[in-house]
Amino acid sequence: NIANSSIDYKKNLFLRLAKEYSLDGVILPLNWGCKHMSIGEVEVKNELQEKLGVPSLILEVDAADPRGFIEAQVKSKVESFIELMKQAKQAKR
Repeated sequence: NIANSSIDYKKNLFLRLAKEYSLDGVILPLNWGCKHMSIGEVEVKNELQEKLGVPSLILEVDAADPRGFIEAQVKSKVESFIELMKQAKQAKR
C-alpha cells in the first residue's frame, strides 16, 4: 500500500513510472477526507518537476464528502494543467 510507504519510496516510484510510461504530466489527488493518503504529494510534485521536467497538479478532493466539489473549478484547474503539460512538452523538444 503506497499510503504506508515512505516519502522517498513514493518519489522513486513516481519517477520510475513517469520515465517508464513517458508521462506528460501527473495528477496527484490531495484527499481531505483521508489526509494520511496525501503525505508526500508536494515532495513528489517537486521531484517530478526538478528531475524530469514533468509537471503535476495537486488536485484537492474529498472522497467522503462531495459537498465541496465545484465542477467548474475542477474543470478550470484541469484545463490549465493540460495547457501546462503542452508547454512543458514543447520545451523539451
